[in-house]
Amino acid sequence: MTDTSDFSDDEIFAKYRKRRINDFKKQKEVKELKTEEELMKKSMSDTMIVHFYKEEFLRCKIMNEALERVCHKFRDIDFYKAKAENCLVITEKLNIQALPFLGFFHKGFFVDYIVGFEKIGENELKEEELISFIKNSNIYK
Repeated sequence: MTDTSDFSDDEIFAKYRKRRINDFKKQKEVKELKTEEELMKKSMSDTMIVHFYKEEFLRCKIMNEALERVCHKFRDIDFYKAKAENCLVITEKLNIQALPFLGFFHKGFFVDYIVGFEKIGENELKEEELISFIKNSNIYK
């Protein structure tokens, strides 16, 4: 049996906090939406960012990887990806003409977007700029 008198409350709390943060980081991920109906249902209540993508596009792969790395920084936003060809009505309604496309949704409203890498590095995706854009986007308003 371990004698906990060797540890201060601050040390115990710090270790617990670190473990919980690591657990949370492992749980947070970008989830796949398979159907347009699933996307529409979730967008009515969730605060979410959806990456509309095409598997064959290199920039879409880069965006998916970046979102996987940054999603854990935003506990109050759900991150999804959806193949553009599976969401034809929504892509037409949002006038999506270039991929990758990030759509920002808040309680049923389309509130912001990113086309390609514009606004987050232009020719090369910059994760710091992606994080900054999300923090300052209309998703929080």
